[in-house]
Amino acid sequence: GVTYRNGAAVRLGDVGNVLDDVQDNRTASWYSGTRSVVLAIQRQPGTNTVAVTTAVKDLMDQLRATMLSAYRQLPFEQAPAYREMFRQLAAGELPMIVNCTAGKDRTGIAIALILTALDVPRELIVEDYALSSALLAGHRFPDNGSGMLGQLPPDAVRAIMGSDPAYLAAAFAAIEQHHGSIEAYL
Repeated sequence: GVTYRNGAAVRLGDVGNVLDDVQDNRTASWYSGTRSVVLAIQRQPGTNTVAVTTAVKDLMDQLRATMLSAYRQLPFEQAPAYREMFRQLAAGELPMIVNCTAGKDRTGIAIALILTALDVPRELIVEDYALSSALLAGHRFPDNGSGMLGQLPPDAVRAIMGSDPAYLAAAFAAIEQHHGSIEAYL
C-alpha cells in the first residue's frame, strides 16, 4: 500500500536512507575458474523448481544465440558506418567519438576493427572488449523506453548487455568467412 501525509504520498526517502545500488558489491562468483553470474533459484510454495530452472536456462540459451546471430550480422549491417569511420580516420578527421546505445555492440566491433587495423593482437582486442562486462558488473541498466529490459530478469539483461568474447569472435568469424580476412573486409 501507499501511505499519504498531508495529501501527498510518503516516499521512502522521506523516512529513511534510500540507495539505488546492488545488494552486495563485495561478493563475486566463479564457475570453473571464470568470473560468473550465479543465479540461485530457491523453491517457493506452489512452484516447480525444476521447471523454473529449465525455463531460465532455456531463456539464457536463446538470448546467447540471439546475441551471437546479431554479432554475425552487425559487421555487414554497419559496413557503411564503419567505411565512413575509416575514411575519416584515414583523412585525419580527428578527434572522433565512436558510440552506440550500449557502447559494446556496434562500438565494440568498430573499436575491434580499428585495433585490428593497427595490428593489435587478437587476444588483446578480445581482452579489451571483455573489459566492458567487468567494468559494468553491478551496474543497473535503465530501461530505454521500449519496456524490453524492464520485463527481463536481471541475468537476462546481463546476457544482453554483457560483452561475451564469443560475441566478438562470432563477428570476426563472419567477416573472415565472407571476406577471407579482416584486412580484406577493411
